[in-house]
Amino acid sequence: MAELQVMWWIQRLRGNVARTSEEPSYGLLGRKLSYGVDYGNYMHQLAAEFGGAPSLRTLAVRSPRVCIAYCLGQAYISFFRLQGPYASEKAWAVSSGELFEPVVKRGLISNFVFVMTMAFFGTMNLIALLVELPFLVSSGLVRALRPSRASA
Repeated sequence: MAELQVMWWIQRLRGNVARTSEEPSYGLLGRKLSYGVDYGNYMHQLAAEFGGAPSLRTLAVRSPRVCIAYCLGQAYISFFRLQGPYASEKAWAVSSGELFEPVVKRGLISNFVFVMTMAFFGTMNLIALLVELPFLVSSGLVRALRPSRASA
């Protein structure tokens, strides 16, 4: 995490990370634990802010092994060196070998259960969004979240 934070900070000093007025969404348990973060979410958001978050399309086209390791593995720093200002060919080699291996060793059944769990919770989140959307629209929050045409 510290390495990614340094990568982010360097890009911030170079002016490549815009200041944002948005409140971060990577905290644990909503705002109950202000001192903790959801590790994977935090890593991906930091990387996205400076252009280091990999594109699934790029991963799938260039190396399906890396795409599988990325989707079914942890938020390893090598994944945030696949694209962007810190891109490295060595990161591709590490991701397709060393980081792909734990996914394979986990086995087909465990990976299937993992994918089904993600699909289940993804579906639950989609349902919750669809239920909540009318309330968001009626309260004007959806309009407030859209960028204005003047700023676009």
